[in-house]
Amino acid sequence: MKIKILIGDDNEAFIKSIKRMLIGLDIDYFLTPEEVIANAEARAYDAIITDLEYTEEGREGYDILEKVRELSPIRVLYSGKADQQDVIEAAYAAGATYIIEKSNVMELRKILMG
Repeated sequence: MKIKILIGDDNEAFIKSIKRMLIGLDIDYFLTPEEVIANAEARAYDAIITDLEYTEEGREGYDILEKVRELSPIRVLYSGKADQQDVIEAAYAAGATYIIEKSNVMELRKILMG
């Protein structure tokens, strides 16, 4: 049985490249925080992965993590700022189980596939 994954990011080209690298997994992706939350509430996902920033100044990923905290056992925040202490602390406080660099698809694959 394939694990069911939800990925949220406002960059559709980036999502499609991740989806190609995670071949063999059942992935849904959404472009807005609202879509991510609504779909996480409507369906069961084994993992929910979200970008931190959906807008220029945004930190929407934290809001998503807080709202999906009880909906999935694996909640990943990925960001180009994953090495910053304030981002790490805020992500864990919001409910992240993992925080990874946005470009580290191999680490994401390892988390998802064990």
